[in-house]
Amino acid sequence: MFRAWLRVARPDDWTGALAKAGAMLATFLLLLIPTLARLPERWEALALGQTWALRIALIVAALWLLMQLRAIVYAALPGAVVLSVRRIRIPGRLRGRWLKIDTIRRIHVDLRPEGEVFVLELDDGSELDMCGVDWEGAGRLYQRLATKVRRRRKARQGRDSSRGKTASAKA
Repeated sequence: MFRAWLRVARPDDWTGALAKAGAMLATFLLLLIPTLARLPERWEALALGQTWALRIALIVAALWLLMQLRAIVYAALPGAVVLSVRRIRIPGRLRGRWLKIDTIRRIHVDLRPEGEVFVLELDDGSELDMCGVDWEGAGRLYQRLATKVRRRRKARQGRDSSRGKTASAKA
């Protein structure tokens, strides 16, 4: 659902821990409903009297829904790195503003005093620290962003080479 177009790296501070604890509490409370609630008779008839199978199916559906919605909850955190379809939000120097992926030249890992950090190199030569390598969700966010940056670089090289051919053909 949302995970296909939204990747989030949860910050490794108190806000991220609080959001994770809140997500776990919400999961526990949501899972109480299918386990303790009385099921409608029609549902039991559809399950051929196998209420335990129906409850397991409801629990699996609730867990899937919570996994999808967790990204939206983490994206609301001020320190979270959020990768959307064509933009990325990085806390810190950008003050939560969105940066277009087209402006990123490459992404790499640097060693800083606080540990390993993903670093974005922009087209203008500046570098931005994205997030720590050990943040929850940072690995998948890095994979998705690196793929997008690589595709963009190939597309740009293809456009530049085709422009060079047309310019030399005109001469």
